[in-house]
Amino acid sequence: MGQHEYEYLTEASIKLLDQITGIDHRSMFNCLYEFEGSFDTGFTLLSVQDILIKRRYVYAIRLEEHPDYERFKAQLEAIRTKGFEHILRNPSSEWELQSNPAIAYWNGTHLCCEAGSQLWERLVLEGRLTGADVCLAKTRFSCIFNNFAPHSFNHYFPGQNSHLA
Repeated sequence: MGQHEYEYLTEASIKLLDQITGIDHRSMFNCLYEFEGSFDTGFTLLSVQDILIKRRYVYAIRLEEHPDYERFKAQLEAIRTKGFEHILRNPSSEWELQSNPAIAYWNGTHLCCEAGSQLWERLVLEGRLTGADVCLAKTRFSCIFNNFAPHSFNHYFPGQNSHLA
């Protein structure tokens, strides 16, 4: 069972940050998703996907633009009828965290990847993304809260974050 309060916090924060100009949205979103990843949460990109695409945290491309489309054409075409599907590095093999992780997702109309993901890296290396799109997020949650003692989470949220102590 996911910890929905962290999912809701991330979604609400992204909606709020979207209203602010003059900030590095990609880095802020990266911090939020890194924070959310510390907890038992589900896949939350879809509910704020339009904002994430607008702010260049997520890239939506046509299925045919997958760098290995010709190699995995049959497997990739099979997802067209699905509403959502994770795309593995090798779509013809089973998921495995280290050797065959999810590198993107199908949202029902587009192949989507996050800035910094393996698919994003391929798009950058192949020159399909340029300019500001090739820059990674500058700030990470762990850096911002580097000196924040994990036990202090328990002070504010007793019993809910014992894994951080």
